[in-house]
Amino acid sequence: MYTGGKFLNVLAVDIGVGTQDVLFSLEETDENSPRMVLPSPTRQKSQEIEKTSGDLFIRGSTMGGGPVSSAIERRAQSSSVVMTPRAARTVRDDLSEVEEKGIEIDNEGPEGASEIVLGDLDFPALELLLDETSASCDCLAVAVQDHGDAPQGVSDRRFRVSRMAEVIESGGELSEFALLETSEDFHRFSAVLKEGRQLSENVVVTDTKISAMTGAHSGSPSLIVDAGNGHVSGALFSEDTRITAFFEHHTASLDSDHLTDILKSFLSGELTNDRIFEEGGHGAYIDKILEPEDFLATGPRRAMVIGTNLPFRSPPNLENAMMAGPYGLVRLTEELFEDMEAN
Repeated sequence: MYTGGKFLNVLAVDIGVGTQDVLFSLEETDENSPRMVLPSPTRQKSQEIEKTSGDLFIRGSTMGGGPVSSAIERRAQSSSVVMTPRAARTVRDDLSEVEEKGIEIDNEGPEGASEIVLGDLDFPALELLLDETSASCDCLAVAVQDHGDAPQGVSDRRFRVSRMAEVIESGGELSEFALLETSEDFHRFSAVLKEGRQLSENVVVTDTKISAMTGAHSGSPSLIVDAGNGHVSGALFSEDTRITAFFEHHTASLDSDHLTDILKSFLSGELTNDRIFEEGGHGAYIDKILEPEDFLATGPRRAMVIGTNLPFRSPPNLENAMMAGPYGLVRLTEELFEDMEAN
């Protein structure tokens, strides 16, 4: 149900490499909203693959890669692995690159093969939560990371940052980072939108880094860094919750000292897209520099951020920093539908 610019019951699911963080934001007070931190679907599926033996037939939807992609590639070295086209984009958007890894693309698997069904949404867990609360899911809001289907010859890292840059350059409004309809450029986002309609007719999908930083924003001009298990992202947020600059690197490539250097360059406006890309990260885009009044760190690896020589602290508006993503999803969803209502 949508009333007065707000959904009453928003099921927010932030899906990372290590965990999936869930908040069912109910019409009642915040304290009564159920929340869960569970292993991520990509870790669950990778374990499922490791527990099976022999040939594999993998179908389902495009989902987050990481551990599950690695498990699939390892199995392809010793057994026959057949994937449907949609499922195969979990490994790479370019299916010819999937085939180069020894994986066959087909809609039917070898006889006697174990079957694995891919998908980002953990339906058993989410349906159990809905059953236990006996509440309707008025809107499902999901955050995942999707690099995008880059054009031939373009790095998916550069493509991802270029799409972020487009939104920031056009004003950086949070609602512009969200999708309500499928997109040919983003297969994972589109898969979540399609699957999510099994739980709610209203589905919103956005980027997991945007949702986490949004959930941490305290309302003043801020530098917010989300340090996840796979990626570290930072953004400058204006007082009216617009993003004016963004960078993203791989967590494994950073320590507190290296991150300090990057952040100082970022705040001075000197950090370049090429520098981050050449270090193996995704990139950076700076539209407007502002002087932050607050320095906020979130994510499971936030200790590295707090360990820099900048005055970072955990978000004061969150009793649990792992809930930054879900809270950001609820906030972004409300803003999205308020904008739609106004227009």
